[in-house]
Amino acid sequence: MRFGDFFDLYCKEHGSGAVPTQSDIDGWGMKKDSERLTSCGKRVAFLSGLCRYANNTLGTHLKAPDIPTGDGTRPIPHAFTDMELRNLFIACDNIAREHKSKAALMRQATVPALFRLMYSSGMRTKEVRMLDCEDVDLVHGVIDIRRSKGHHEHRVALHPSMQEYLTRYDEFMNSAMPGRKCFFANEKDAYYSSTWLDWNFERMWYRFNGGHAVPYSLRHHYAVANINSWPADSDSFNKRLVYLSRSMGHATLESTMYYYSYTPAMAEGIVADKGETFRNVISGEY
Repeated sequence: MRFGDFFDLYCKEHGSGAVPTQSDIDGWGMKKDSERLTSCGKRVAFLSGLCRYANNTLGTHLKAPDIPTGDGTRPIPHAFTDMELRNLFIACDNIAREHKSKAALMRQATVPALFRLMYSSGMRTKEVRMLDCEDVDLVHGVIDIRRSKGHHEHRVALHPSMQEYLTRYDEFMNSAMPGRKCFFANEKDAYYSSTWLDWNFERMWYRFNGGHAVPYSLRHHYAVANINSWPADSDSFNKRLVYLSRSMGHATLESTMYYYSYTPAMAEGIVADKGETFRNVISGEY
């Protein structure tokens, strides 16, 4: 049975009508004592889509529960070392063809391109997986992200080296699958699943590395690495923070500032240089 079937049964048991109520949403989305956070999170994610659909088509005002995160704190981003990143991409560039199928050929070309794009752009896993060819302008080096968290469409400018790499990847894919729709297409010209992406990252990561990291860690690394590279100058900081926030598709600057707590060396420099201006940035008074 799927989530929708289970939700239908829950609504019938509670005497609900054809349209779910907020009570139905809250009740079915509540975490059970014996349930894992990941399982509850998947159920809540289903409710988010259901509420959005009902609100748009039926004019309801349903709100899905917040996705559970344990103690309410965000996970600490993995702090990649240069060696770990080198090992990751060495593994990506040396994928053995387990068989001669089209799927294996696509995987061999796609895995290194997809993870390099995440590393160099800070894009979310969903944003990368669900790119269409029409979203990627390799002439000007710009990606239009139309499928993002919270429907925040935004643009990402590619680094020249990434633009060149993706151009080669696109040429290969055009020869293997002429007229494809999906930029990172599988053998059926469909988007790869999140499970496929997670599985491939694990295989690449643990081939030469230890410790724990997930694909989303590449997005965290992008933000922290950018902030660490900025000069200790408050005026420059203001501008770059806004650019970074928009490039990453954050709804607010506060979301981008989350990464700032992992750059203590830079924080000390800026506060010592122009503490008052820095405090204005933190509070949003800029």
